Amino acid sequence: MTPRRWITATPPTPNGHLHVGHMAGPYIAGDVLRRFTGADGRAVRYTTGLDDHQTYVPVRGLKDGARKATEVADAYGKSITSTWADAEVGFDRIGRPRQDAGYIAFVQDFFRRLYDGGHIVARTRPLPYCGSCQLWLYEAYVSGGCPHCGARSGGNACEPCGRPNICGDLADPHCVLCGAAAELRDCTRLFLPLQPFAGRLAEFWDQVVMPPHLRALCEQMLEAGLPEIAVSHPGEWGIPVPVRSFEDHRIYVWFEMGPGYLLEYDPDAATPAEGPVQFFGYDNGYFHAVLFPVLFTAYDPAIPLPTAFIVNEFYRLDGLKFSTSRQHAIWAPDALTEIGSDLLRYHVLSDRPNGRQTSFSCADLTTSRGQLDRWNEWLRRLFLGMHLVRWDCATR
Repeated sequence: MTPRRWITATPPTPNGHLHVGHMAGPYIAGDVLRRFTGADGRAVRYTTGLDDHQTYVPVRGLKDGARKATEVADAYGKSITSTWADAEVGFDRIGRPRQDAGYIAFVQDFFRRLYDGGHIVARTRPLPYCGSCQLWLYEAYVSGGCPHCGARSGGNACEPCGRPNICGDLADPHCVLCGAAAELRDCTRLFLPLQPFAGRLAEFWDQVVMPPHLRALCEQMLEAGLPEIAVSHPGEWGIPVPVRSFEDHRIYVWFEMGPGYLLEYDPDAATPAEGPVQFFGYDNGYFHAVLFPVLFTAYDPAIPLPTAFIVNEFYRLDGLKFSTSRQHAIWAPDALTEIGSDLLRYHVLSDRPNGRQTSFSCADLTTSRGQLDRWNEWLRRLFLGMHLVRWDCATR
């Protein structure tokens, strides 16, 4: 029996509307593979979710004027799912962390199992702290220089180079909320050492299909020695850590996403899925190629790892990458209203940043409109000809 093809697309953060860069990234491309697989007669399942527990959600609420994080997540989550529907992206399941029964319990059980197995350990490391806001700074709350490439970076991971950090190693860290320089204070958090899984990761990377840019990132991290990753942070938004003395911490949201993916895997289905084909942006490459395989292997070595990574580079607008948090975007709901789903789908697929960065321009969109109009006219004539042939045969 041919196994069911399982396709995933990285869950977006509901801190804003989807923009055209998102559509040019994983979502429409994954839907095209879903349609092709189904047309080829093979069972297929296409899944994603909403990344509710990213700290970009409460940060957006505070910047908007003291909106609650739940209000932000609910409003933009509704917008995101509506945009997918309007763009005719056909997900078989959209995971909702705060609504799905059993989600939080499973993530906590997953975390506890890795902790009990000795894979997660306590470490005391410097962490930025804002005295003005009286807030520990991590992920979306902090900005500083990446310890690897020097580019401006948020906490936990650098978008430009794709490598992780532990927040306290950022150069010149500042509070994103008030702009004040942060002070470094020792903080005991829970960490996941990745180096013990180096051999398994190297074997996996030899088997999985992935583009050269992501493969180079994996090799650089392996050569440098795989780091220890902070998987808990002192905060209020997210899933509480189920470990004694860390109840006031929240599970790192990218750790959470690993077991979140597993909720889509059903080994007892009539046609079990093979390892997934995963669509995501390069800035999420480390999570998919390094962190998630480690989590799955530590939890259960029998879990099938991905068979392919389909990775998009940054889609740019006016020389800068599309960005929800920086409000630099052409919003997908507006584009769909203005030009419709057919033209949007056609254009972002033809202009997709596959293997290199590309840029949106109105001139290129006009070219795509002309090409699509020619194709539609050709198809109209084709179907008209087929209709006339059938009518002629029926009257003989």
